[in-house]
Amino acid sequence: MAYFLIILPPSILFGYSFVIGDANPGVSYLYCSPYLKPSELTSIMTIVIPLLYLVPCWITTFCYFEVGRRANKNLNIMKQDAINNNNQILLKSIKLQKRKLIIQLIMVFILFNVDFMLAYIGWILRFAIGFKRTPIFDACAFEAIISSFMVNPIITITFQPELNYELNLIIVKSRARLAKFIYSLISTRN
Repeated sequence: MAYFLIILPPSILFGYSFVIGDANPGVSYLYCSPYLKPSELTSIMTIVIPLLYLVPCWITTFCYFEVGRRANKNLNIMKQDAINNNNQILLKSIKLQKRKLIIQLIMVFILFNVDFMLAYIGWILRFAIGFKRTPIFDACAFEAIISSFMVNPIITITFQPELNYELNLIIVKSRARLAKFIYSLISTRN
């Protein structure tokens, strides 16, 4: 039931454009874009549609940064304990964890904000000055958004230690299988 409540608003929003015949392929022909004909509805939708992407991305970014802030707070407490106990091994581990956390947060920002910026800028310029996207701009914006969706699960895994361990295990096993496969190919040729 919750799934239908989530998909209902976008389905109505984008489905309505097909019903009224106001949906055409984008200039790159990679996707179909709604609300392209000049009208008052198009002006409103040009503002609403980017917000459908912006707001969830901002909320997701905020949530990840909040998790990162709390993790950093815990690392600072652990660092102080390590300094008090003169534990150099733990200090190195904490430094490594902080570096990893910073990289994760940078990736989150890029994933949920920078990747969508071309699309946002295109939509805003279309509303503000009637900008028409070139095919290359349109294709780059579309691919940036798709790459964001592709990388999202990896970012999610890196924030969960148990899943991160499982992912590392899968990667190590895959490398071993690939090495064994390549070795068997080479040895059968000789």
